[in-house]
Amino acid sequence: PLPAAHQRSQPAPAMAASAAPSAVTALRAAKKELRTRIGAALAALTTHAIASGSQAVREHANALPVVARSKGVFAFLSMPDEVQTYDLVADMFAAGRCVYVPKVIGRRSMGVLRVDSAASLAGFEKSKWGIPEPPIPTVEPSGDAVSAAMADAEDFDWTTVKGEAAWAAAGSGGAPVDLVLVPGVAFDKSGRRCGHGRGYYDTFLERICALHEAKSLPRPWLVALCLTPQLVDEVPTGHYDVPVDYVVSPSGVIAASERARAEA
Repeated sequence: PLPAAHQRSQPAPAMAASAAPSAVTALRAAKKELRTRIGAALAALTTHAIASGSQAVREHANALPVVARSKGVFAFLSMPDEVQTYDLVADMFAAGRCVYVPKVIGRRSMGVLRVDSAASLAGFEKSKWGIPEPPIPTVEPSGDAVSAAMADAEDFDWTTVKGEAAWAAAGSGGAPVDLVLVPGVAFDKSGRRCGHGRGYYDTFLERICALHEAKSLPRPWLVALCLTPQLVDEVPTGHYDVPVDYVVSPSGVIAASERARAEA
């Protein structure tokens, strides 16, 4: 049995524990408010404003040295009310880079598939969020329009994807992912990111960086793309939120991380 003095001191940790949920609740509320506010601002943008903002982001991103020297690029495919990435992804193909795109495969899990051409993107069906997604591969990688490259699966049978090493050095001769184009609801100048709250990208970014480290590969550069309303003074974050290296908006590029500033 515990000493009496120890027993009497036990309520103190309970008080500390009760403070933690309060902090979590406050963080969730702050993020919810931010998502609502930014969502309204994005909904108010015209099609022309989104197109012109996306073009400016495209030009700034292509001018980044870390983008120019990349070999393997993970790129998000856009929802209607965010930076439109189709032309930027087409630039990646034109530069001869290996391009990978996300495929949601579980509640919080996201698989990664290699896409062989910009033309194949047009045939992707849209998810319930309006995001173009590649089909699930039904044959082994062999240079098809969409071939399996990498996978992070949870409750999913990726029988056609060979080897967890695909995370870093994808099948069919694909280059390792050294650049990730990151979406989100809001960003700040310190690289803090607020996503949509489903955890797909925080989980993905944490795992791909950890797997690169385990394989002694350089950490991939994390480059966020956003429209003007999405760049805010401060983003509320928790310990699980993964910051980015660069934030690219229509007005220019922000080197958010220490290693990004060292690149300048």
